[in-house]
Amino acid sequence: MKKMIRPRFFALVLAISLAGCYRQFAMQSTSAQEVSPASSFAELWHLAETKTAAKQWDEAAALWEQVVRQNPVDVKFWRFLAQTRYQAKNYRNAIPAFEKVIELRGGFPSGAAYNIACCYALLGEKEPALRWLEKSFGMGFRDLARAQTDTDLQSLHDDPRFQKIVALIDTSRMSRERVGAMTWRCWRAKSSARATLHSAKYPKLSLTLLSES
Repeated sequence: MKKMIRPRFFALVLAISLAGCYRQFAMQSTSAQEVSPASSFAELWHLAETKTAAKQWDEAAALWEQVVRQNPVDVKFWRFLAQTRYQAKNYRNAIPAFEKVIELRGGFPSGAAYNIACCYALLGEKEPALRWLEKSFGMGFRDLARAQTDTDLQSLHDDPRFQKIVALIDTSRMSRERVGAMTWRCWRAKSSARATLHSAKYPKLSLTLLSES
């Protein structure tokens, strides 16, 4: 006599088969999503620009991180990453991004050095802030007026080294010749800044960078 196969057995086999098919479909779907959400680099780039223009700094920075992972040799992407991290007040992580801008030598490396000084100053780390500030001027940064008044550097203002770097020195006790020499040096530095348009080309964050090639 043939044994009768119970309906419950069929239901169990069917359930196992369906579960296997669902797992396979889910894996395929997940794999497709990993490839396609910002499926193309152009879409990812556009989304990063959109978040930057909207001043959604944290989201923008996360997207620029993805951009530089896919294209680590284009300096403008590192500049955006550094700037959006800075705007998000993520100063610690903005520093290595600015350092990468210097390494790739795009635009004005002296401006990136100046921004590193600002990040360290905002973190309350005076020594590296002063080193990078001095380094920025050694690399060609010439905007004395900006350095003298930038609130990012407020924590350095009482330090004599800062005053020397940005020519904020009490002239009341100096000889006329020394004052004249310092005035001449400051005038030359400011003239150089105007000639190179340094501030206009390398602001803390200029959304006009979105249109740069």
